[in-house]
Amino acid sequence: MPRPTPAVVAVGLLLAFPAFAADSSADSPSASAGTCTAWSTAGQLQESPDVPAPESSGVAASTLEPGLYYTHNDAGNAAELYLFDEDGTYRYTQVITNATNTDWEDIAAAPCPDALGGITNPCIYIGDIGDNLSNRAGITLWVVPESTDMLADAVACPLVFEDGARDAESLLVSADGTVRVVSKEGDGQAKIYKVDALSCGSAPDTLKREAQVQLDGPATGGFMSDDPAHNVAIIRTHTSAFVWEDCAPVGASTWLSTPAKYDLGNDPKGEGVTLTPAGDMLTTSEGTAVDRQGLLFRLTSCSAHGTPKCAGCGCESVPEAGGAGLAVVVGGLVFARRRRDSSRPPRGI
Repeated sequence: MPRPTPAVVAVGLLLAFPAFAADSSADSPSASAGTCTAWSTAGQLQESPDVPAPESSGVAASTLEPGLYYTHNDAGNAAELYLFDEDGTYRYTQVITNATNTDWEDIAAAPCPDALGGITNPCIYIGDIGDNLSNRAGITLWVVPESTDMLADAVACPLVFEDGARDAESLLVSADGTVRVVSKEGDGQAKIYKVDALSCGSAPDTLKREAQVQLDGPATGGFMSDDPAHNVAIIRTHTSAFVWEDCAPVGASTWLSTPAKYDLGNDPKGEGVTLTPAGDMLTTSEGTAVDRQGLLFRLTSCSAHGTPKCAGCGCESVPEAGGAGLAVVVGGLVFARRRRDSSRPPRGI
């Protein structure tokens, strides 16, 4: 099914100031050459009017089409994903068939679960995990093998919490298939639940509590990297991003460490979060204006890059020469979650 011609969105320059000046010599690495180890103050909130996601509750990278982002609306809206590019330009809508949007609250990109039968394409995981009244009998991850089609079939992967229904807005999926859902708690004491592998059958998998972390407010979004040399987990609130870094795969011990905390600006409806290949942090917001039609997003620039040196018991981050964040970003962001794909040019639209 052919795609519509994308509508171009006029988006201004978004300035992001690094914590220290970059080395301008020819030998300096590019911003994407190393792993981001610190972020600066949040940039200005931007609007892309043509991206039809005024209630954006999550954001994730397209691995199949590097440079494109997925976002979606939340409860009661259409079962659709909206893709836009680094300029904030709306590209197309992907209708998700065999799925319903009870309360889509987050989205992630990761390898497909083994239960789907060895699909080689990456998958998009849509977290139908919202439960404002904490009375849903179960929640669902809609797992969609990535494609460039206008229609995409979803597979339902039902889940239940081991200790009863609860509201959640944060989904983190690891490259090894581990799925984590973080509860939304008014006091900021977020509970992290996990299942090691999805079965995607008629019987739900049980999410078991792995840890509890203290945030500065309710958890509204999450992100998990899949770089085997540098695992990054992010849980955000309306105002902050809490970042855990580990050389080993993220596990119970990761959550015992003290996370770095970064300001995401005054964003009372902020929910989505991910990282760009340059290491910048991209967040999206539901917005506040009742007549808003488009997407709100914000960039928090990477202020320091390093190369993780991992061996056995720990990880040492070594700053690279001239390591600095991105100085100017045009419009939105370049986004590709998997570093092995970040150098590959986007597929034709």
